[in-house]
Amino acid sequence: MANLLENAIAFARTTVTVSVVDDESSGTCRITVDDDGPGIPRDDLPRVFERFYRADRTRNRRVGSGLGLAIVAELADAMGGTVRAESPLDVGGGTRFTVTLGLWPVPQTTEVA
Repeated sequence: MANLLENAIAFARTTVTVSVVDDESSGTCRITVDDDGPGIPRDDLPRVFERFYRADRTRNRRVGSGLGLAIVAELADAMGGTVRAESPLDVGGGTRFTVTLGLWPVPQTTEVA
């Protein structure tokens, strides 16, 4: 979450929104992080989770190692989940990262008499 939030905050113009949806019917939890920044060019979307890849190649780019989103993808995969990026969200830009993870089973308790 820290990497997703840091990334969103770095690019947001004014707003970062986080939501969590527990979907018991599919057995998943979906976490989304949206920002209202300039967005990611569609051609760059397939590569944003690669190590050291940086979509912003301008002279004024923000500082970063290019590892944050790769770490997010590796952790999601290690937990049996997925992560995806959508951008732009509208004509003004914006980006959404969605992490989907399996729900942990709730331990069943038994009463002992």
